[in-house]
Amino acid sequence: MIFKKISEAGIFIQSVLLLAVMALLLFTPSADLSFNYNSFNSIPLFDAFKSIILPDNLLSKLSEIVIFVIIGYLFNLLAIKNELIPKKSIFILLIFVLFLLIADSISGNFVTPVVTLLLLNSLYNVIRMFSEQNAYSRVMNAAISVSIASLLYPQSVIFIIFIWLSFFTLRISSWREWVISIVGLLTPYFYFAVYLFLTDKLPLAYAGYKQFFMIYQINFNGFGFWEVMALILPLIMLMLSIPVFVSDASERVIAIRKKMWLMLNFLWIGIIVFIISGKTGGVWLPALFIPIALIFAHRIVTKRKSWSLDFLMILFICLVVLLRIG
Repeated sequence: MIFKKISEAGIFIQSVLLLAVMALLLFTPSADLSFNYNSFNSIPLFDAFKSIILPDNLLSKLSEIVIFVIIGYLFNLLAIKNELIPKKSIFILLIFVLFLLIADSISGNFVTPVVTLLLLNSLYNVIRMFSEQNAYSRVMNAAISVSIASLLYPQSVIFIIFIWLSFFTLRISSWREWVISIVGLLTPYFYFAVYLFLTDKLPLAYAGYKQFFMIYQINFNGFGFWEVMALILPLIMLMLSIPVFVSDASERVIAIRKKMWLMLNFLWIGIIVFIISGKTGGVWLPALFIPIALIFAHRIVTKRKSWSLDFLMILFICLVVLLRIG
């Protein structure tokens, strides 16, 4: 019942634990999960963002961790505001940062947190669609966020399916939303292409994208046994938590129920993107941990018995710490 006690503790205790986890992220090297991101180097916008590194590597890494903490806090706030979790605390943020211990993308590279923030903005706008009569601007903002993210990580374009799924979940049947989502998806592509044309970089960018898709393969590099276990543990925790989340969704009022299903839609699409990304799948772990943190926190907060999740989370933390310092 350790995490149940933490969820009921005050923000001060949770903040102290959060600082301890941030210190682990900052002062220990990332776990080597054998993911390989070299294929992204041919993407023009990725290459530009990758060069945004502060002179001091430690300061650069701290900046990236702070951005992820802000992302987790914004999502924590979003979940509380939409009554997806009953207790006002930073428990979701703490769980999110704990899961980040296994992410190997926190190394002073700002591309992954930027893409994660863009996808969170898309999720936020999709949730806001429910409370607005004509949610045209929300659809446009959500689609544009996905589009910009795909200019950095091309696989992000698949998250447009999440927006389309939300139309069915929210029972939006107007053709205008579908057209606006496509316009929003294409708009950043158009402006980026115009910029490349005016700066005579269009042929170079075309060659870069062509190279990316030519060497793109849906396969995974060889993982070590302990690395596989560290990746499987969050999946097991998700499998234990998701039945409770789905069951509770059916008992909630329609407004909250639909928002819970939107979170599940985001999770399904995130898992699909992770799988088809193959050896570059590690960049999606922070985005995946957003809904997983909510579902895990919901299971802890709403149910009294959580010894199995306590054991798995403690095992996960111990294993990841050993991987990071070993």
